[in-house]
Amino acid sequence: MFKFSSGCVIIFLDERVIMMKKNGFTLIELLAVIVVIAVIMVIVTPSLLNTGDSARDKLTEVEKKNLIDAGKMLALDLNDSESDIYNCSGWITECSKSNGKWISVTMSVSDLISHGYFTDNYNHLGDYQVTVDSNYNVTVSK
Repeated sequence: MFKFSSGCVIIFLDERVIMMKKNGFTLIELLAVIVVIAVIMVIVTPSLLNTGDSARDKLTEVEKKNLIDAGKMLALDLNDSESDIYNCSGWITECSKSNGKWISVTMSVSDLISHGYFTDNYNHLGDYQVTVDSNYNVTVSK
């Protein structure tokens, strides 16, 4: 075994020469690791950035479906003679009637919230309008 001033050790085993280095990693090894990490980040980062947008879109779609259900509950109350809003009476303001019966009602989400038909936990649907007709068809629009 020979030891050099550069830190390398040469070991002779059965006519084979094994050269070992006692210092840490070489610059090339460190650069290779950095390049591998950078490639992984380039692949992973776009998918992580789009996750928030798709979750927000799914939440909005779920909330719109809940708005449709709230509109149907409103229509049920409009047809219920025991309800305080029967045939567009009470606090209902935007109501179309024909022959004394309601045809359609348009309400803001804030009206639905204030009268207990809907809960907007995320406060992002405030500018939507819900239109309900007497056939229980519900339209959600912005």
